[in-house]
Amino acid sequence: SMKKRSQKSLYEAVLKVKE
Repeated sequence: SMKKRSQKSLYEAVLKVKE
């Protein structure tokens, strides 16, 4: 569960960096 949450956070961070 925690791992999945961490990945989601990373995914959001990547989207922010891409923009």
